[in-house]
Amino acid sequence: MSKQEIKVIMQYDIANNCPECFNRDMKITFYQRHVFGSLYRRITNTVTHEIQCNTCNSIIYPVN
Repeated sequence: MSKQEIKVIMQYDIANNCPECFNRDMKITFYQRHVFGSLYRRITNTVTHEIQCNTCNSIIYPVN
């Protein structure tokens, strides 16, 4: 049975305005999925991201 784990690749501070509190203190975090088995380790190509405000701790979702 394999286990899956999502690990942080990089984390950056960005200077965009938060749509909730209009503060310029935000961070973007990139995650990558890792699969572990009893005999193997595999790093997948699945990379996700999350943008979060450091002041109000709200998650900013992408909008078209």
